[in-house]
Amino acid sequence: RKPVCEAYAPYRSTAAELAAMGINLNFGPVVDLDINPGNPAIGQKARSYARDPARVSAYAEAFVAAHGEAGVLTAAKHFPGHGSATRDPHIAIVDIGDVWQAEELQPFSTLIAEGMLPMVMVGHLIHPRFSDGDRPASLSRRAIAGELRGRLGFAGLVVTDDLGMDAVTRRYRPEEAAVMAIRARADLLIFAHA
Repeated sequence: RKPVCEAYAPYRSTAAELAAMGINLNFGPVVDLDINPGNPAIGQKARSYARDPARVSAYAEAFVAAHGEAGVLTAAKHFPGHGSATRDPHIAIVDIGDVWQAEELQPFSTLIAEGMLPMVMVGHLIHPRFSDGDRPASLSRRAIAGELRGRLGFAGLVVTDDLGMDAVTRRYRPEEAAVMAIRARADLLIFAHA
């Protein structure tokens, strides 16, 4: 179905351009809620659609549907929700245990329930509900196999955020991170930082 959202037409144009260039995957949309405007990776970079989960879901639906029509896969990110964080995993270990809010899961659960998502990207976010001990969600069975695949019923592809970010490399060698992610039931591992 075609979502009713003003963003659909521009997203359709972008997706058509990507497809014309032979690009078949766009690592978006960002479905993090704008809970902390001071968040250095989300709020300060204006990467969130809104604070309201329903509005975020509506824009994400338009993004995913427009890309899907053009044959371009998408990956909603950053599970389980990065909008409340106070640090940036590109440069720091990020623990969201004291700031994360349950509503941050709503865009993921809505899009999964609607069967909209081909892929979900899991973030390097530490939280007792989603982490195996003090591992980030991206490397944790509790997050991927338990919450995302189990409780939310996601059957698509799971991709990690870049395993070359400091949130991972400060604690694990690339080989260790790769093994943990695969054991946690991730399908695709990103290594973009050298």
